[in-house]
Amino acid sequence: MKRVLKVDKGIPNKMIESSKSRTKSASQSKAIDVWNTKINRCLPRAVIYTYRNAFLALDVVQTVAIGGAQASVKTRTGNNNPAIVSLVTSTIVVTPSDDCHLRKLNSLQVSFQSPKAACALEKAYPLASSSWRLVETTDDGTDIGIYHVNVPNSPFSIVAIVWKAGLQVNRIFVIVSIPMITSTLLNRSLEPIYDDLDRFHGLHGYTIALTLRQLDGTILWEYEFYDVDFTPTKNGATCQLLDSTSAHRDKSRLIQGKLALAVVTDAFTSFSTRCMILDVAVWDHAKVGRVGTCQCVALRTLPPTFSHIDMDIRVDKCYQMMLEVNDVACTIELYVSKKRAIVAAIEIILHRLFLETTYGLQFNN
Repeated sequence: MKRVLKVDKGIPNKMIESSKSRTKSASQSKAIDVWNTKINRCLPRAVIYTYRNAFLALDVVQTVAIGGAQASVKTRTGNNNPAIVSLVTSTIVVTPSDDCHLRKLNSLQVSFQSPKAACALEKAYPLASSSWRLVETTDDGTDIGIYHVNVPNSPFSIVAIVWKAGLQVNRIFVIVSIPMITSTLLNRSLEPIYDDLDRFHGLHGYTIALTLRQLDGTILWEYEFYDVDFTPTKNGATCQLLDSTSAHRDKSRLIQGKLALAVVTDAFTSFSTRCMILDVAVWDHAKVGRVGTCQCVALRTLPPTFSHIDMDIRVDKCYQMMLEVNDVACTIELYVSKKRAIVAAIEIILHRLFLETTYGLQFNN
């Protein structure tokens, strides 16, 4: 009797791929749901770190291309994180070719993807040559310029370290807002919030995070503000986060390190600048990230309002720095003595158009 061997042909490859795809999609949906739930349920004082932890947990692969060069980093929660991740921003460093000039930085291509999220950001942004702004120049003979641009309609800003002679680019720093890119990856809605009962609902309960830092992520000063209320004005709304009249001994006002941006090249490091990196992030009462931006801001000399930081510490210099984008403006005053530098006052302004379009607030002309 002849035996007939049955050959098991197995499961077709297409069915296996389809099964893997469904499993991956379900896993991504679960991760998104978990982090959206954590954000929705977290206390106001936890919203900053919940967004940051979500960004790290998503293992985001950040790829940027600009000026003919490309860089890619992956964020992760371990201590050996290759990306420069601050409180509310992530920075990708791009080393251009030797023949890269400032005029060649005419577009930015980005790809932000997570294996744990179905949503991604892949886009190209044009950069007009006129949009680059010279913030500061080193004054120690190295003649290096620090140029900055906020990429329109995006969570990105760029700082370029440029040799002034010939405008040859030495380093490029592409900076992304963590709350804004996290909202994109988690598919969180940024829709307007209207309220027909409380006409001032868009002025209360804000969370604000500010960071002064170096390009390599070194923190000079950092502060978190919660339950911030704004006062309506003719052109929007304003609030004073720190007052210049008291508590100058408060250690939370103290700036750590030199009051200058470190410019690092292959040959040397220069501190002969009067500018810093300022990160700003703003969440509203519904825990929606409304503003996330970064700028290289210059220090402008002002006459000091007070002669002493405290009874025994004389004020030698007073500086002001200002960041302004479409939705918000931030002004910071610094008092400097021979012994220390402190943050003396902070004012935040929400622009009128932002409040009208986001919350439906009506202003009397």
